[in-house]
Amino acid sequence: MTLFRRPLPGLEHPVVADFVNAVYWRAETGEQTLVGLIDPEEAHAIVDPDAYNERVDVDFAADTGERPVRRFPAMSEADFTGGFAGLYAITPDWHPIMDELVPGSGLFICAGFSGHGFKLGPAVGRMAAAMMLGEEDPEFDRRLFRLSRYAEDKPVRGQYEYSIVG
Repeated sequence: MTLFRRPLPGLEHPVVADFVNAVYWRAETGEQTLVGLIDPEEAHAIVDPDAYNERVDVDFAADTGERPVRRFPAMSEADFTGGFAGLYAITPDWHPIMDELVPGSGLFICAGFSGHGFKLGPAVGRMAAAMMLGEEDPEFDRRLFRLSRYAEDKPVRGQYEYSIVG
């Protein structure tokens, strides 16, 4: 789920990822601030897509609205303007799969990006093109995102506990 708030007048609007409070916020069109969760506990939520609540409930709005305030108290003055809910399409380690499903089959997959797929689009396009052409890209090692990492018990793990490569 994601909330929208009116930004504070005069606020320079950076993109903020606050891993301590498991929340992010950024500028959104219509002079709004988009606020969402980056809580690793969401990886354990199993939902039925046919019965998923597509509305922002009061408890979620209260929790998500409070988290940016812990980092930036002036956000308490930003008005709630709405929100939306959607499924989080993640892999077990929160990192995408980019691989040929069966070697030599010509059946490729690039999936599991959830909310960060769009921003990774240029690099993913380049990596996917190289993969489909049977080439290696000297700047990007896509082996990190191979499907077999789960069977090998080698999920992607970042330098930090926050499930981020780096």
